[in-house]
Amino acid sequence: MDIFCNLIACGLMVVLPLTGLIYMLSPRKAGEFFKRFALLILGLLVGMCVLKQLALVLTDRPPFVLLFLAASVAAYFVRRFRVRHIKTDSRDLWGVERTPLMPGRFDEKRQ
Repeated sequence: MDIFCNLIACGLMVVLPLTGLIYMLSPRKAGEFFKRFALLILGLLVGMCVLKQLALVLTDRPPFVLLFLAASVAAYFVRRFRVRHIKTDSRDLWGVERTPLMPGRFDEKRQ
């Protein structure tokens, strides 16, 4: 976990000065950029904590790991089977069909 904290600190060392430079040009974009980065860091920290706890729980119960892997593989194939058998209307694939218009007035003026 220490290595991830060090990586986050290195990321902050790069992002905070960059956010300051962006703030000089556009304060609104700097705020959006910093919010996105903060949510990314928060998500990474929560994800690491959840994965660490999951690893601690799964070391005691190896059959649970096999069940989890089997359920993941089954969900993948069910999703793939459903997506493959969705019927699509072939008319929607080509977009709107248009008939070209011929200029009528311009031909009469030329003659």
